[in-house]
Amino acid sequence: MSESTDVGRIMENPQRSLVDALGMLLRDSASGVAVNHDSVLGMPAARRATQIVSGLVGRIPFNIVKHQNNLNKIDENHQNQAVLRRPHKYYGRFTLMRTLTSSAMWYGNAYGLVLRDPVTTAVDAIGILDPEKTFPILVNGSLQYKTKINNEDVILGPEDV
Repeated sequence: MSESTDVGRIMENPQRSLVDALGMLLRDSASGVAVNHDSVLGMPAARRATQIVSGLVGRIPFNIVKHQNNLNKIDENHQNQAVLRRPHKYYGRFTLMRTLTSSAMWYGNAYGLVLRDPVTTAVDAIGILDPEKTFPILVNGSLQYKTKINNEDVILGPEDV
């Protein structure tokens, strides 16, 4: 199989990252530089492409919509509408979506952590999980996510990721 076919398959499969594709293209590099996330982000074209794509995704409006009288209307009263506008006290929707998109492009996946009110279990915020430390696992046939938070292994259910 040719390198171009291998790269094409990676680009079609979102489980593989952009770095994997670039690594295949550059694996016989005469310079001997290791191809990893840091070295690829150092390439101006790759970095700019990520900025453009993630910036465009970050600008897409996300709202909770309800279907009423054969019309779709933004549900301003939905309990999670405010979380979509301001997903965390330290960053807004644009930054969340841009970060998740960049992570998906570079690492093949992106993960958000649903933070809930301990009393009501209502969604309070959406955190960002490190895609290099978060991965899906099966526990007794059930999908779970293993990650590291504050250097401790944590298992999360799909309702929280």
